[in-house]
Amino acid sequence: MRFIRILLLTTLILLFVNSSLATIHLPPKIHDKPADLTYKVDTTGHSLSWTAEANELNDEPASYTVFRNGTALSEYTNQPWSDNVAIVVNVDGLAIGVYQYQIEIRDTGYPDNADASVDNVIVKVVETLPDTTTTSTTSSIPNSPTTDQTDTNQAAFPVVEIFLVLLLPVVMIRLRNRDY
Repeated sequence: MRFIRILLLTTLILLFVNSSLATIHLPPKIHDKPADLTYKVDTTGHSLSWTAEANELNDEPASYTVFRNGTALSEYTNQPWSDNVAIVVNVDGLAIGVYQYQIEIRDTGYPDNADASVDNVIVKVVETLPDTTTTSTTSSIPNSPTTDQTDTNQAAFPVVEIFLVLLLPVVMIRLRNRDY
């Protein structure tokens, strides 16, 4: 009987420790994403807009940062955001060229807000807009992802739990039989 109590207590302790270590977190969900944008140099009224929401019940919006060609833009660094309220970034005033904009949106659901949802948009500023009756091709910046990057720190919670629950009794029984 003592053996069974020790076995149950050990199993419960291992399950508790494992459960507290194996946290699964979902980063914020980006609902509305801007399409790639092409505009004529020296024109105005051009912006990018994203809408997101914290993805889990106890998460709250934390901050977002916007990058242009890999450099954080100071006016859009660690800015607060709200669920389902548009994050608007002005892209007027750029010189002719191709620019990659990236947004990282974080919520409060993970220690130090380590995980973020990410979206990339290409903005092209041209001398003249292409004729709308012809087919145009799009270019992109090499090695730039165009899809959301989601949480990569998800622990294998069920697998570890099942393994511990199945392995512990086997080990305990073998140890018990060895003592006799």
